[in-house]
Amino acid sequence: MLGLVAALYQGRQRAIAFGTIAGAAALSTLSPLALGIVMDSSGFRLTFAIMAIYFVLVLCCTRLIPRTPLSGNHSHFDVAGTIVAALGMGLALFGVAHLSDWGIVDPQKLCPFTLCGLPPTLPAILIGLVLLGLLVPTERRAQRRGNPLIPAAFVTSPKVRAGLSAVALPFFYMGAVGILATPYLQLVTGFTALQTGMLSLLSGIPMFLLATFLPKLAPHLSSRLIIRTGFIAIAIACALMAFGVHAHGVTGTLFAGMALGGFGVGAVNSQSNNAVACAVTRKEAEQSGGIQGAARSIGLALGTALAGTFLLLTMAGGFAAQAASAGIDQSYVAPAAETASTLMSDSAFSDEARTWGADAAQVDKLVDVKASAQADAMRLSFGALGLLMAAGLLTTRHLVETAAPRAEQDKAKARQSH
Repeated sequence: MLGLVAALYQGRQRAIAFGTIAGAAALSTLSPLALGIVMDSSGFRLTFAIMAIYFVLVLCCTRLIPRTPLSGNHSHFDVAGTIVAALGMGLALFGVAHLSDWGIVDPQKLCPFTLCGLPPTLPAILIGLVLLGLLVPTERRAQRRGNPLIPAAFVTSPKVRAGLSAVALPFFYMGAVGILATPYLQLVTGFTALQTGMLSLLSGIPMFLLATFLPKLAPHLSSRLIIRTGFIAIAIACALMAFGVHAHGVTGTLFAGMALGGFGVGAVNSQSNNAVACAVTRKEAEQSGGIQGAARSIGLALGTALAGTFLLLTMAGGFAAQAASAGIDQSYVAPAAETASTLMSDSAFSDEARTWGADAAQVDKLVDVKASAQADAMRLSFGALGLLMAAGLLTTRHLVETAAPRAEQDKAKARQSH
């Protein structure tokens, strides 16, 4: 879809089209509201049935997609580059996704097999990274043949790298917040799917408004300034969400952070796709659609996997550290440690502790330590996420400026008036 935008539009119209696509992506964050109502009332089957019907309608609507003229240049598909890229990225993401449940050095209970006594997570990540390293010489050969999967400009150009960073980091943020905030609200504070969906409005609405309308209503504003201001807003939002978490629930500060994060993501997404397309030739801009889509998907997957892993590991480590100084009977520490990396409400964990034979005093201590450990882990996770988003200011230093000059805008208004 992003490639079609680059092929069909130029100049300000392309910026508006990219903003509209980003706004449509923001609307997807509102789906938990509608689907939450269905799931609370009718369960999962009807929810998935509605999703299936929706995608059938989308499939029918693809007939409306305009055809683009053929370039006239025919080249063979880059099979080698595709295989190396898919295997490398697939293995790396596979390993990262299973760090928390399979283990890093010591195999966990859910680990299906081991390699020389190690869980397969780190070997998968290392092999994936090696393959991605081999992608560089593979693509150099494909570049000489004229059919690279990833053109050299997307690797060597600082402007393109900065743009792709601006594309990927907001989706990293959305994946991380989705795996952190939603389970905490539902499993710890007891929010229903509908209530959690209602909260998605806090971030979804400003995300949609800014992504859709900024390119149209303020084309003269510096795109570089908008993107970097967006990253500052996202970093501050992470800090607010960290302060909004406490041992037995959340405060309004967390919701304020979610809203501010929506403004920040909307600002970045309103400009980032066009920043990549404007940094390369028209032909490469069309091809950039797939690479930008990959950057989005990789950012979302890494944000979900790394934030979830960081949360579970810090939660388990925090519980072990606090249990040692809380006066908890050692006979209860071992079974409690097995559930320490699982988000649970106070009542659910107290019920679990009673099955171990713990008396009321020990149950209260276990619940307090568990609640404190998971709140600390949430604050650390949001803090680390905020630091990473602030690093977006460094990775986007070389962004291309896409703002329309005021003289060009005056000419466009004059043409419209005539």
